[in-house]
Amino acid sequence: EGLDAITETKFFGPYQFRVLKDSVETKGETKDIDGRAFRISDSVFMHVKARSIDNGSISLDKEVKEIIKDRTIPEPTVKMVLPVKYDVIEVNNDGVRSLLMEFMYGWPLEYRMDMVLVTDYEDTRYYYNLQFYRHKLPEGIRIEQLRQMIMDAQFSYK
Repeated sequence: EGLDAITETKFFGPYQFRVLKDSVETKGETKDIDGRAFRISDSVFMHVKARSIDNGSISLDKEVKEIIKDRTIPEPTVKMVLPVKYDVIEVNNDGVRSLLMEFMYGWPLEYRMDMVLVTDYEDTRYYYNLQFYRHKLPEGIRIEQLRQMIMDAQFSYK
């Protein structure tokens, strides 16, 4: 399979996800980072985290709306960030419903893209966040492959 040539599989509990080969697992990138984070040079950042869900948690669809709202409000510290263009794609891996949001920023973050996949599995909500700059992708990697990589995340029934 094409993804096997450029990615390797990692685990976070039962969550099985792919990162680009030669990525370095990195901690302490930001003070609130939890889960597992990987970086390949300065251009691609991959982060997987999980939160438990209970009766008080918002639905998957509402969570997606919140993430979109957070991403599309320009940050006050960055002058003239244009609103973000985004799409939501529904993904079904082995009967587990995931929602993938793709964000493309305006100036001055014109080359940045974020992909965020959110999945509910048993009593846990998993987030897989992929950030990259379109003009700085590693040699031979295409955006479509990154999209396939994040959408390929699934659960190992061990």
